[in-house]
Amino acid sequence: PRAMASCRSASQSATISIGTPTSAASALARPRSLAPSAQLKPTLKGREALLLARELLARADEADRRLRALGARVEGALKIVCYETLAPFYLPGLIDLMRRQHPSVTCTVSEGRTEKLLAALAMADIEIALLYDMDLNRHGIAVERVASLAPYVLLPAGHALAGEASVGIGALAEEPYVQLDWRTTREHFSTIFKRARIAPPVAFRSPSFELVRSAVANGLGFSLLYVRPDSDVAYDGKAIVCLPIEETMPPLDIVLAWPSRGTSRTIRTAFVDVATAYFAGR
Repeated sequence: PRAMASCRSASQSATISIGTPTSAASALARPRSLAPSAQLKPTLKGREALLLARELLARADEADRRLRALGARVEGALKIVCYETLAPFYLPGLIDLMRRQHPSVTCTVSEGRTEKLLAALAMADIEIALLYDMDLNRHGIAVERVASLAPYVLLPAGHALAGEASVGIGALAEEPYVQLDWRTTREHFSTIFKRARIAPPVAFRSPSFELVRSAVANGLGFSLLYVRPDSDVAYDGKAIVCLPIEETMPPLDIVLAWPSRGTSRTIRTAFVDVATAYFAGR
């Protein structure tokens, strides 16, 4: 179907095709010079018709932009690095959605901790990273937030506080602490304890997320974590309890980061769009 807007006077006629929305909008917006004797005044219906025509042209312009975006083929290879504890929770779903929306894109993935990811970003050795906004130096790095998580308390199922709906951070002051032993996480959770003016004694340390969960399940102490598996059972089959913290805790953002210098890549932009939609739907 063809959509047209036409304006006619006694001496001339102009036809504007919706097929070229930009030029059409320009033509409608451009004032026409009239002879001094013309003294033309649009009627009420004429003004309404002009407003309608401009609205239709604006819609056509937006439709044209979206159709061009849908028709653009994204292809090539993308190197993604993910923060170690986030990878099993989010990376497979992200890659699957990217594969379905952009089947011509090949994603290569690896995992690492904050120090490794920041070093790789600084050297532009990787194209995009998914990580926590924790100890993140933004110099030379573009960042986009995709999600925020609140910390929670992890307790063994038989703990005296396990039946509560929530737990105050102060109640953990004398409890043995099972620490996720990475530099950035140590410092981050230490800041939380300092704000609460407590210093729980460290009873067990491990750089392994699942070993921390198993240690808690076996009664070695409590822990603080951010990401939470769907199952509240450790690898050895023992139960654990996850409770929200009563006090308001600052959330920790999950972000996408990439080197800000250099040219923008369509494939990276496509991944950012996919990731934003993925996290919005969770």
